[in-house]
Amino acid sequence: MKKPLSLIALSAFVFISWIQAAAPERPKAPYRMLFSNDTTNILSCTSPYHGPGDRELTDDMIRASVDEAAVEGMDAQLLQPGMGWLPWWPSKVIPLDEHLKWFSDFYEATPSGAYFNYVSAGNDMVKAFTDQVRSHNRAAFVSVRLNDVHALDKAFEKGPKQGRYAMSFARFYSENPQFLIGEPADRNSRLRVQDWAHPEVPAYKLKLIEELCQNYELEGIELDFMRWASYFKPGFDGEQAKKIMTKFVGDVRKALDASSKNGKYRYLSVRIPVSDEQWEQFGIDPVAFYAAGVDIFNLSNSYCTTQQTPIAKLRKLVPKASIVLELTMTTATWKVTAGGGDNANFRRSTKEVLENTARIAYARGADGVSFFNFVYYRPFGSAREMRGPFCEPPFEWLSALRSPEGVKDAPPYYYYNPEANGGQIASRALVMAPKADATLTMDMLPMGNRGEGRLRIQVIATNERGLGENDPAKDIFRGKWRVRLNEREIKPIKFDGELYPFDAGEIRAGFGQPEQFLAFSFPPSLIKDGPNRVDLWYEKGEKPLIVRFIDIYKVE
Repeated sequence: MKKPLSLIALSAFVFISWIQAAAPERPKAPYRMLFSNDTTNILSCTSPYHGPGDRELTDDMIRASVDEAAVEGMDAQLLQPGMGWLPWWPSKVIPLDEHLKWFSDFYEATPSGAYFNYVSAGNDMVKAFTDQVRSHNRAAFVSVRLNDVHALDKAFEKGPKQGRYAMSFARFYSENPQFLIGEPADRNSRLRVQDWAHPEVPAYKLKLIEELCQNYELEGIELDFMRWASYFKPGFDGEQAKKIMTKFVGDVRKALDASSKNGKYRYLSVRIPVSDEQWEQFGIDPVAFYAAGVDIFNLSNSYCTTQQTPIAKLRKLVPKASIVLELTMTTATWKVTAGGGDNANFRRSTKEVLENTARIAYARGADGVSFFNFVYYRPFGSAREMRGPFCEPPFEWLSALRSPEGVKDAPPYYYYNPEANGGQIASRALVMAPKADATLTMDMLPMGNRGEGRLRIQVIATNERGLGENDPAKDIFRGKWRVRLNEREIKPIKFDGELYPFDAGEIRAGFGQPEQFLAFSFPPSLIKDGPNRVDLWYEKGEKPLIVRFIDIYKVE
């Protein structure tokens, strides 16, 4: 017998239903695969169209970056033209000559750098991008970063070296420290962003978005809430935050509609955290966002692909919206001690990772998938000898991810990365002392009854965290562990030495070393459809160890 709804639950249900019914009818976004291009990858990665000695950005490079991603089934491509503080396109909102004069005077520096050279020469990356996307009969979006923090730790310093930040530092940011969540000297990046409780902050972003809507024939705009994961001071009223963000979303919807040519409907996407616990912190209310004009909810785990998502919950909240799950080039990342900047090593997303993550997403109600940072399989950043070998992005894998049918026969492969599972804010390493235990929840699909299930734990010592993959600490006792899967203890077995249980193709890095792995066997029928409980017990050991990665698959 079903329990009657409480008065509060009934009121919430009625309110959500009222908002959904009141929202105007509009076409559902038809896009099932969306590819995001952050622009900076063009110069930071070694690629077929950018050699190690190439220093300048060209339209040919932009067009080549579009061409390689225009695989079969890729409906839309999104360009991120800069960090969202300055227009990297010809602008009347912030004219380039006025900006450069201010920059030179304020920083006592001569503007320089590839992006400055490109924009100051009168080039238009948005036009080059949209024209090339349309040549492939794909939809063109611009993705706008709402609170990006890149390079802002240098924004309050002056001197000749600042010239390279000519297309990064905006007058609105540098001359208004009173709008910051923290103080200019704060090293915490989440304190260096602007506080959206000040109405001037969303108003500034809106002017740039309005110009993009007016000047370009776009199929849509994406609002990137993930750059950066902070919008309000701690303790700020959550309901007020939602009102501020919902109003901003509605203003962008109005800008899209007011500038539409020939009555063409243009779509509004939001890139939001995959962790629903973070929505409150960002002022994100999916029901109100949809009513205000959002068409696409692009769920992102920031940098690392995850299989743990609130898609089923979001589908109930916004049944008419399009929901896509973001896939990236990695499932786990960690800093190495050498180098600086982009010096992280990372576990590459394999074919089975992409297919099974998409398969779970479709089973939970997703309409499609999106791709972010996908080209960073390529060489980039510092300390490459500790982080490689790199490889070309596997674009040939993408077309199959467009639909449930394309991934239905993928061999089951499920994983859990404790350090990235919570998204950008809640990222924490799972450090376990001897005799400690931990409980994890993994969303999985049934594996059938045939064959033998495998569960593996990658366990590292604290002094291995910053080492290159080919140089781990040796002779470390990894301890004695017990594991329960859905309340049933499973059998420890000798690790077979295969770092990745399938053919990883050209991927040759990111999987660790054999001595870091513990293996367990279980009957595949133990895996159920939905949340599966995994209990770890570090029964015996010499010192604290870190659980870096857990994966589950089947051996026929």
